[in-house]
Amino acid sequence: MLLDRGPTRDHLISWGIQTDPLCLLCNRANESRDHLYFDCSFSTSVWSHFASRLQINFSSSDWEDVTHSLLSLTTSRHHKNLSYLSWQATV
Repeated sequence: MLLDRGPTRDHLISWGIQTDPLCLLCNRANESRDHLYFDCSFSTSVWSHFASRLQINFSSSDWEDVTHSLLSLTTSRHHKNLSYLSWQATV
């Protein structure tokens, strides 16, 4: 299970820290985990680049679905490890 504990701006605000809620990368929507990794045009382009090079195709943009899909890859051990590393580097 992956926990949603990253210091995204929605979390900072919920902790009482005053900050601009807009995404630092695209400045188009409020920053949350799902926005930052799936809806933000900048981070989506980074992950899409690596995913296409690794021939990984995800039909969902939901955090739980993508992480489950990564953990369920049926490729070689080396390909899985490279996929995990690429995802972690993107995150």
